[in-house]
Amino acid sequence: MTRCLIIATDGTITPTQLDTLEDFQKAVGGYIERIPFGPQCNAFVNEFGIPDGLPFNARASHLWHVLVPWCDDPLYGPVVIAGRFDEDGNNTDVPANFLGVE
Repeated sequence: MTRCLIIATDGTITPTQLDTLEDFQKAVGGYIERIPFGPQCNAFVNEFGIPDGLPFNARASHLWHVLVPWCDDPLYGPVVIAGRFDEDGNNTDVPANFLGVE
């Protein structure tokens, strides 16, 4: 299991644990796309968030722009934050107390 945070479109941040590709897909509501989320994390978003009409995620978009300033696209739908990949390409836990959430 990978310790993650989910940033919902209403701005709430919920700690959770996800394991399989299907868990990540369920959390974002469809196919996932990985994006960098600062030096320690990856984020996973719905690959078709815009064409599927998912709601704008203001909080995740703002955090992404702060942590990765050259990325200025908006994010849509729920966003899952995990740690960077390990040497085998597996997800790692989001760093302890990332964004002030345990």
